[in-house]
Amino acid sequence: MSPSCMVQAMLLKYFQESDVLTESRVEHTRDLHILQAYLLHYESLLHSFQLSVTFIKKNPNPAMESTDIYKEQRSTSNELMQKECENLLSEIDRLEKRREMLSRQLKNVIDLAFANVNVRDWASMRQVPHFLKASRRTRY
Repeated sequence: MSPSCMVQAMLLKYFQESDVLTESRVEHTRDLHILQAYLLHYESLLHSFQLSVTFIKKNPNPAMESTDIYKEQRSTSNELMQKECENLLSEIDRLEKRREMLSRQLKNVIDLAFANVNVRDWASMRQVPHFLKASRRTRY
């Protein structure tokens, strides 16, 4: 399973099985940050792969310069290599766009989790004055 599919599956599972929309716990934020780390690692892998493919595309295979290989074979091989490199670069670009989309979705989920925590904290803080008033009344 590719890292992109894994992250998407984990996000889907996270939404189905968790109560992130109503409750934010430490475990949820830890899971979200683990997903974010996977996406960052995936970005690094895609970039490295893109650099490798670009290098292969720009630098012809030295073995093809041998006198044992006919000019026609060399030309056919170079054309095929250029075509395959273009296909790979196109696929890398598609995967990078998908990774960016998943990263944006994950950011939205993280923002939602923190917003829930902030709302809950704000609601708790509003209860403090009422609690203090009630405790003063019962003391006297």
